[in-house]
Amino acid sequence: MLPVKKAYVNFNVKSLASPKMGANLRNVKTEARYPGPNPTMNTTLSFNVDLPMQRLYCPRLACTVYDSLFAGFTQPIIGNFVIPIGDLMH
Repeated sequence: MLPVKKAYVNFNVKSLASPKMGANLRNVKTEARYPGPNPTMNTTLSFNVDLPMQRLYCPRLACTVYDSLFAGFTQPIIGNFVIPIGDLMH
């Protein structure tokens, strides 16, 4: 296992929208700037997506963390996590 060099997060914004609306959206990702095993990512995300008001039907934002190795030529997946948008809204 190689140590983490420059981690960045890919936010799958398309996972929040319906297939018709998802065609117009682009995924958001942070930039791999700060090296080290425990990087702090101070990034504010702002996007507009129409979401249902019922908690049962609210989607979850899927996110994947990558590492940028060898000047960005390889980007192995470090991990995945999910942000429950419905729980945050209510």
